[in-house]
Amino acid sequence: MTQEDLAEKMGVSRQTIAKWENGESVPNVVKCNELAEIFDIELQSVASLFLNLKDQDSFKPKDKYIFEKCIVKDSKIIIPDEAMAIFNIKTVMN
Repeated sequence: MTQEDLAEKMGVSRQTIAKWENGESVPNVVKCNELAEIFDIELQSVASLFLNLKDQDSFKPKDKYIFEKCIVKDSKIIIPDEAMAIFNIKTVMN
């Protein structure tokens, strides 16, 4: 089945299918369920293809990040250490 064929069956663009294939994005749970039905496999198997369930940290879409919440304390924004390291943000002291 081509990307175009699958896209048509699912009501999405061919580019969406391509993004799923190359890890730029993942389908939502509804689309994962549709994939499971189309390919006659378990939903968990589909999810495992996109999110390695044994090691969920191994899935990181290209140029997209998920961090803890930022905190505002004493009129200062506290950014998670991981975000500061990735974006090379330095602490500014008054």
